[in-house]
Amino acid sequence: MVFSLKLILRLLNGNNSLWADWVRKHLVRQESFWDIRDTGLGSWVWRKLLQLRPIAKQFVRMEVYNGKTVRFWTDLWHPMGRLIEVAGEIGTQKLGIARTALVCDVWSERGWMFSRCRDRHMRSLFQAVEAHNLVEDRTSSDIIIWRRKETDFGKVFSTS
Repeated sequence: MVFSLKLILRLLNGNNSLWADWVRKHLVRQESFWDIRDTGLGSWVWRKLLQLRPIAKQFVRMEVYNGKTVRFWTDLWHPMGRLIEVAGEIGTQKLGIARTALVCDVWSERGWMFSRCRDRHMRSLFQAVEAHNLVEDRTSSDIIIWRRKETDFGKVFSTS
């Protein structure tokens, strides 16, 4: 399981490995790894990785810098987890943010760009998003971090 989780991290990190490049091109395509359905395509290893997503979610976080690789709704960048699971599919319509939007599409120097909404649940969601402090360095690339201890995350995943 540990080595399978390491493969998931390698896939999410955008590492330049022949395997990760092939999987991103032929299996992930334009989807989020977290949303891909198991259609029977790919090897047994690929299907095993898809089954391990609930466990991987406990360990993966994304640090947003320029927001060009982190999906607003479906990636694990906010402490609340995947925002699509909090808001539901209707949240994309109520806030006027496409499901495929990147964080950089919604966040600028002037702040967050949400459509105004009277729904209390949606207002509490965008208040939580606004309260989450993002790094002000917009020149750096986003990174994937891995939980090492209860509250400690780091860039390195060690199988030891």
